[in-house]
Amino acid sequence: MPLATQSAPARPLQAATGALFVLGLLCASAPRAFAEDAAPLPTELSAAATNVLSAVSARYAAATNVSCTVRRGISVGGKDGGSAEAVSRVVWARGNRLNVQRLAPERRRTVIDGETVRTAAEGEKTPVSFPVSDQLPSQAANLRAVPGSPEEALAVLDPATAEDVAPPAAPFARQVSFRFAGTNAPNAVAVVSFGADGCVARLEAFDDASRATLAWTTEFSSPFESWPGLRLFRRVETTSVIDGRTVRATISYDRLRVNEALPPSIFDPKAFF
Repeated sequence: MPLATQSAPARPLQAATGALFVLGLLCASAPRAFAEDAAPLPTELSAAATNVLSAVSARYAAATNVSCTVRRGISVGGKDGGSAEAVSRVVWARGNRLNVQRLAPERRRTVIDGETVRTAAEGEKTPVSFPVSDQLPSQAANLRAVPGSPEEALAVLDPATAEDVAPPAAPFARQVSFRFAGTNAPNAVAVVSFGADGCVARLEAFDDASRATLAWTTEFSSPFESWPGLRLFRRVETTSVIDGRTVRATISYDRLRVNEALPPSIFDPKAFF
C-alpha cells in the first residue's frame, strides 16, 4: 500500500508486510472483517481441542455475502518511519466471488467470478487475469473466508497440534496453542484466546514453543451484531516489533451489510472491464 504520509524506509515496511502476510491481513486484494457468533464454544472442545478451528468456522455458516467499506493501514515507528493507507469498497460472496473497488491510493477494480481473478487499474482497458486455482494459499484462504473472519487468520494453523493452555491467562476464558502449517516457520507457535462469550479476542504468535519471544499480536475490537448470530468486528489491529521499530497494521470496517440481495452483475467481469 504505497500511499506513505512521510518517507518510510523500505526495509521495515517490507519486513512488516512479510510478517503480516502469514495472517493474510494485508497481503490479498480483498479486505476482511471479523464475524462471529456470540454463543460460547461447546464445552466438549476442552477435551477435544483439535476441533476448535472447525468450531470457529461453523460460526459463519449463515453468512452468504458481506458488503463493506474498508480502510487498511500500516505504520512504522521511529524518526524515519512512515504510514500508508488503502481504502476500498468490497462485496464478497461464497463460491469464490469477490468485487473490490479500490478508491485510494490507486484506483483499481478486482472482480473474481468464482473461477477467474481479473484486476485492472482505472483507465486500463484489458485486465490482468488468472485462474483462482493459481492463487497463493494465503490468498485462497482469504477468498474462502467470510470477510475478515478468524477463518482467514487461523488458516495457517495446524489443527492436529492444538493444545489447551492451562490455566488460561486473564482475562480470557480459554486459550489454545497451535503450530503453523505449511509455512517457513516450523518452530513458531500461535495462541488463540477466547473471551467468556466464546469469541476469538486475540491471536498471538511466538518464535517457538517456549512462548518467550512474542512475534506479533492481533486484537479484534469494536464488535457489533449485523445479522442474527453473527458478530462482526469494526477494527482489527496487528502489532509487532521489527528491527526495534513498532509496526502496526490496522483494518477498519464501515457500512457492513450481511446477506443483502446483490445485483446479478456484481461479479460479472463484463460489467466492469
